[in-house]
Amino acid sequence: MRIGLKGKSYLIVSFICLVVFMSGSVLVYQLSSRSISKVEKVLMEENLSRADFAVQESSRGLQSFCRDWSWWDDTYYFVQDLNEQYIRSNLTEEILTNLDLDLVMFFGKEGKHILTHSAEGMESAELCFVTDGCQGSNIVHKSGHDGLTGLVRINHRLMQISVQKILDSNIEKTPVGTLVMGRYFGDRQLVKLGKALQMDLSFQELKDVPEKDIFFVSPESVEEKLKGFMVLRDIFGKPLVLLSLAMERDAYKIGSSQFTIFIYFMCGSLLLLGIAVTFVLNRYFVSRVKILQGQLRGEYFTGPEKRELQLRGNDELNDLSDSVNEILVLLQEQKAKAEAASKVKTEFLANMSHEIRTPMHSILGMVELLKETKMDDEQQDFLNVAGTAGENLLEIINDVLEISKIEAGHLEIENQEFMLREMVERVSGIFAADAARKGLQIVTKFDGDVPDRVIGDATRIRQVLNNLISNAVKFTSAGTIDVLLYSDSGKIFFAVKDEGIGISEDKLSHVFKSFTQADSSTSRKYGGTGLGLPISRKLVELMGGKIFVSSTVGEGTTFRFYVNLGIV
Repeated sequence: MRIGLKGKSYLIVSFICLVVFMSGSVLVYQLSSRSISKVEKVLMEENLSRADFAVQESSRGLQSFCRDWSWWDDTYYFVQDLNEQYIRSNLTEEILTNLDLDLVMFFGKEGKHILTHSAEGMESAELCFVTDGCQGSNIVHKSGHDGLTGLVRINHRLMQISVQKILDSNIEKTPVGTLVMGRYFGDRQLVKLGKALQMDLSFQELKDVPEKDIFFVSPESVEEKLKGFMVLRDIFGKPLVLLSLAMERDAYKIGSSQFTIFIYFMCGSLLLLGIAVTFVLNRYFVSRVKILQGQLRGEYFTGPEKRELQLRGNDELNDLSDSVNEILVLLQEQKAKAEAASKVKTEFLANMSHEIRTPMHSILGMVELLKETKMDDEQQDFLNVAGTAGENLLEIINDVLEISKIEAGHLEIENQEFMLREMVERVSGIFAADAARKGLQIVTKFDGDVPDRVIGDATRIRQVLNNLISNAVKFTSAGTIDVLLYSDSGKIFFAVKDEGIGISEDKLSHVFKSFTQADSSTSRKYGGTGLGLPISRKLVELMGGKIFVSSTVGEGTTFRFYVNLGIV
């Protein structure tokens, strides 16, 4: 029974899938998702505890600052006599920065506000501490001998504050007032704390009070971070905000040690599988495909003899080689026919154009001689019509002969020294009379950095400019035609810009194709064979350059090209 490549591929893929499935089943069986989850929760709890300890430590630091100041004799006497020396010496701008504070407030025995020293933008917080019923005022009045320290929400913003009674240094006399120190403790401060702890910390609003102070959210995918949350309580022990910690799933790295046995097993399996698959593919597919490739490689379509594919075996590749042999025979036959037809066409066009052009010169010459004889006005009109038609026909013949020469490879590019600016001005001058009859003006502009003497094929450049300026005059009914010569990126560019009918964007790609015009109505209205631009493109490319076109319907067209020119 013959088994084709499709059947063989099915068997190989099935075998591979079976091995991978069995190996994967063993892997999944060995891994315990529960143990990894427990490890992750333990790590999360430890990190959240560290973060909570850091927040508490920050609060204890603030409490230490506040107690040092409130149990200082200078503060004790300042609250009673309000001396200016204390203010000048201690309540400076630097003290807020050095102690990382945003607010320092002094209150008297009855909770009456005495003095505030704060950073910019703390007006709303200050107002809360001196307004009855506000959270800050309540904290000041509820503060006892041991003081209060912790987090609080003031005007929708989290603050870390410490409130202490003002005593003397011996902590024996009756309190004479209350000292409040605070700092904003928002996302910026938490990010700073997270960097110090190397953790990804953030705050989240507490919408509903959770059952536990620490809980987790399982990620939906392995790539997502594990998220844990801890309830932070305010200065009175009430739930205030959620501290969120996003942690990489490092537990999977810890579990990598469990993969050791699996890795050895997988390596052995893949080794055996790789040997088997390589042998089968090389024997039944790769080696035979290489034989086909070697037989097809080379100059088949230009070689002296026909090639035929030969392949051993009895499957789809043999059927393919037979089909390719049939196609190769057809291609060779069609290629030979196409080359012969193209050669006949090119020779015919060249010969016919040449044979027709010679008598056309004689006809046009005789028409000019007849014009010099005596005849009436009607006869003169007939001769003018005949002369114009003959000149148009001669122009078409010249274009056909030119494109035939180019396609046959008989056109040679010369490199001679010539006056560049003078040549461009002369070409523009040829069409000045025709442009003037239509009310047009041809303007020639040269950049100052364009050289005067260059080396190139002046005849072919003149021919390209003739085609472009002739088209500009033909398709422009009013306005100006600009002939530009400028230097850009080390190249000399020629440009012809008109204000004519323009070319639609979808037709721009067709203007350089032989016997093609942008619109079929164009040839009926303006005449022409559609060979001028293809000839220009081929001439420019033969001179090592490139031609470009841009146009807007109703506004005009601009043709630009450059060629390789030597500087004298």
